[in-house]
Amino acid sequence: MARPIRPPSRIPDRKPVRANRTASAASIAALRWFHHGGGGNEGLWPRLLAPGLAVPVGLGVLAAMAFNMDTLLGAEAGSPMTVVIPGVVVLAVVAGLCWAGVLRLHRREVYEVIGRGRPHPLAMPDQRLADVRL
Repeated sequence: MARPIRPPSRIPDRKPVRANRTASAASIAALRWFHHGGGGNEGLWPRLLAPGLAVPVGLGVLAAMAFNMDTLLGAEAGSPMTVVIPGVVVLAVVAGLCWAGVLRLHRREVYEVIGRGRPHPLAMPDQRLADVRL
């Protein structure tokens, strides 16, 4: 008698969770970037409609994944991993927001250039060289 074929046990791929979270954040960033004057002559679809529709859809998919974490991880319902993994994500978000608050209060010059790209090395004087005389 033939033995039934069982799929190999392995840890499921977590790339869809990261990709969806990143896509939602990128959509929000695109909306903000265009709102603050970025871009050129883009039309309404790439500037507003596509990122605007992607945000709620992406967040909905992210919520569905969070509610079905046991299936995603291949764990039993009620397993601690179904709480730990989303908890780590939430903890990272809270830590990032707290760090942004610290920078905003204590290092305003650093906070104000977040998201503006890397400045040209000759456009921003290096404070460590302020006392050097030529």
